[in-house]
Amino acid sequence: MMRIGIFFGGPAREREISFLGGKTAMAHLNKALFQPIPVFVDSLGNFILIKEELIFEESIRSFYPPKSSQTAPFEVYIESLPDADAAALLAEVGKIIQPADFASHFDFAFIAMHGPGAEDGSIQGLLEWYNIPYSGPSVLGSAIGIDKAKQNEWLKKSVGLEKKFFVLQRDDYTKYGRETLFEQIKKEIGIPFVAKAPHQGSSIGLAFVKEDSIEDFDKAIKKCLFIEEIYREDWLKLDENGQVTLLQKMVNLDEGIGFPVVFSKQVYHHPSSLLSALVDYFTHTVTKASIQSIHSEDAILLESFVNGNEFSCGVIQTPTGETVALPPTEIVIDESVEVFDFNAKYKSKLTRKRIPMHASLAHLQLIQAQVKQAFDDLGFGVCTRIDGFLDTQGIVVLHDPNTIPGMSPSSLIFKQMAEIGLNISDSLTYFIRQSIRERLRTGKNYYFINQQLKALDEAIAATLQAKAAQEVQILEINGANEEALEASFQAIKIQAAELAALGTENFLVCTPLEIEEGETLLPLHVAHLSKDSAKDIPARQPFPSLNFIQMSNTELNPLQYPIGKYKNPEVITPEIRAEWIKTIASTADDLQAMLKGVDEALLEKSYREGSWSARKVIHHLMDSHMNSYIRFKMALTEDNPSIKPYSEDDWASMPDGNQAPIAWSIEGLRYIHLRWVYLMETVSEADWKRTYFHPERGITYPLDKVLGIYAWHCTHHLKHIESVL
Repeated sequence: MMRIGIFFGGPAREREISFLGGKTAMAHLNKALFQPIPVFVDSLGNFILIKEELIFEESIRSFYPPKSSQTAPFEVYIESLPDADAAALLAEVGKIIQPADFASHFDFAFIAMHGPGAEDGSIQGLLEWYNIPYSGPSVLGSAIGIDKAKQNEWLKKSVGLEKKFFVLQRDDYTKYGRETLFEQIKKEIGIPFVAKAPHQGSSIGLAFVKEDSIEDFDKAIKKCLFIEEIYREDWLKLDENGQVTLLQKMVNLDEGIGFPVVFSKQVYHHPSSLLSALVDYFTHTVTKASIQSIHSEDAILLESFVNGNEFSCGVIQTPTGETVALPPTEIVIDESVEVFDFNAKYKSKLTRKRIPMHASLAHLQLIQAQVKQAFDDLGFGVCTRIDGFLDTQGIVVLHDPNTIPGMSPSSLIFKQMAEIGLNISDSLTYFIRQSIRERLRTGKNYYFINQQLKALDEAIAATLQAKAAQEVQILEINGANEEALEASFQAIKIQAAELAALGTENFLVCTPLEIEEGETLLPLHVAHLSKDSAKDIPARQPFPSLNFIQMSNTELNPLQYPIGKYKNPEVITPEIRAEWIKTIASTADDLQAMLKGVDEALLEKSYREGSWSARKVIHHLMDSHMNSYIRFKMALTEDNPSIKPYSEDDWASMPDGNQAPIAWSIEGLRYIHLRWVYLMETVSEADWKRTYFHPERGITYPLDKVLGIYAWHCTHHLKHIESVL
């Protein structure tokens, strides 16, 4: 079994998102193929074999630094404690390991870290030096993926970037007047525009300049340079608790500049020492306090605002390296959200993800073609998420390739992988397998990596074979009302994810579906289970919406189901089949006897409001059983054929289905049944288990069940006809 070192945490501002990705990998990694080894990378660069239970804490600061070393009222990261006993702190959470010893602990590194140090080729280069295969793009692809400014230049050469951009150097910002720079920028790219810290995650260090305002411009630049300014009058309005809250926000990486910081040319590691310095400063000084993170940027990327629909599109590869674009996801942002930054992306309920995005097929294909082209030209591999806009003129504007997408269970990449049939466990297996294949391209340690790839492929094949030999477990989503259905949906999602992670279980998630012959179980696609709620499942073929499914335990309409819904016996015996065959054999005679001497006018009556007339029902019996007879023969002569569905309503509305003499359909039904019964009386016991697949319903039907359904169908409609006579 391959040992997978799951690297999470890291030094970047997105470390908490990385922590979620580590949790995901630990929970969802296929345990039949892989042994997960959690490797926490702290912000000082230590690699720690963490105690496994700690990875399920709420956040990094819940366990590291340990609570014993946190000083109230602040909650800080380890870089705020430079004088702490590092060895003692590390011992509380796990065991530190050196890169030279990685191979003794794991065979492969799964990188769930983000930002500088993790997505820029640094960790990738370290792992290559020590011959450890790793996930994601190579050193080169990672280095390209971290630099937003360079990406724009390369995207322009690759797909013809229809976007104005300007790179503002930090030295120029401090050297020249703000007014002069602002005027130059307006001439170059216009207003509005977006300001970005070019080496951060896609949602870190992001600001939006909407108005022709030098103050807005200045605030945006300082946000991207991670500079915090506090005005004396604002500080003096704060009580002690307010001052603490302000500095705690500065510590929090999702909303602040992060520590350590520089203030008045002095480095402050801990917010308590900065608090004392600020109290003293504002006692003696009337000017504002300017505080900046020690981890800042040397330049700022400014991009013209694009008016259009924002999307995100993952790109992966086939086992042979062919590039594949996943279905684009539309980012639907509430009007109150100015820019899709960290909080809007990860915390706000004001943004939604829509798959597929609302666009024409031609535009969706254009997006996919361009992200594939960019993926290939910029030297990415394995998986990259590329964001962009489809503007109001139908032009695709790409930006911000992300070589290690967020990997929480609700992340975009997993939702897009679900659209092509891969659950989270399958997706993680893909990332590992394809990454090993990509590492062969480095020309380093080829033999060992190739052996590792072959061993994994053999293990995957064996696991799939073992699962296929098992009886399928049915997980049923059900509920008598909307609330119960939602609760069942959420519970089954969890159960399905747990079974998938075991890697040994053969299961199918189904939900009740109302069809003509009663209630059956509809298998759900993986994409359905990736939705946040049952309400989010779209009404589309071949997988109907859960919202269209009639809740169980509702009362049956006796006019619609005069003999009840079809119920399949637990065991279908030869004796049961014989009774069903007898029912089909006698149906035409029973129907003819029922209609003898009946006034033709009665045939235009409906058996219930909104239903077909008796005439239509008679012709429908002929149509339906003609199709069933053909499907039956297909199943006996082909291996689980996919049958051709037809529209019963449309057929019934045609002239021969609602105007023709009923005698034609009665005689047609008689002769179809004669041949069908003759055939069924020759079917062997084994052949009764042969099947066909109904693509609209997503259901595989064995022939013995088909026989039962159509015997029920005969009696079901005879009762309808009888009720109008």
